[in-house]
Amino acid sequence: MSLLGLLNTYLLQGIAGNAGYDALKAVWARITRKSIEDEYLDAFDDALKANASWLSRYTSGELPSLNREELRAALHQDLMTSVEHTPLTTLQGPEFVAALAAAMEARSVLELGGHTLTQEEYTSIARSFAEAATARFGSVIAKDPQLFHQTLLLETSNNRALVEQLESHIQTRFNVTLEHLSELSHTQHQIL
Repeated sequence: MSLLGLLNTYLLQGIAGNAGYDALKAVWARITRKSIEDEYLDAFDDALKANASWLSRYTSGELPSLNREELRAALHQDLMTSVEHTPLTTLQGPEFVAALAAAMEARSVLELGGHTLTQEEYTSIARSFAEAATARFGSVIAKDPQLFHQTLLLETSNNRALVEQLESHIQTRFNVTLEHLSELSHTQHQIL
């Protein structure tokens, strides 16, 4: 199971077809100026912060550090997953979370000052990560809805049906209302 499949479950579940998924990946990359994989890996840092209260007991009160290279190796080599190409539904599934936790444990992706975590603890972090990824991607939309609208319209080439589908999905998945996106698309299409 791949990492992007896991993301698809939590982030983009319900978007039919690759066009919508590709459009959203492109929008996020343009707005954040990061690859979708880097955004995804940044969610691990968010998950560590969310679990700081119990993780810091292993590191004298400090937040453990994440070895990104080992995490990338776990994703790409152990799980044979490309964040850029794996469906998000696959990345968010319980099977992938369990496989990710096992790979993270095997590679000791968290630097804990000589301490180790159990697979159950890694599973807890992997679940927290999936939640953090959802929040991170949703915040991109909520931070500047107008920029998101404009970029989405550009990426979808004014495909009104796709824009409406994405608008509905974003409202359902991220609880962010993109008011008038379909009207903007229609108006822009009339101008062109």
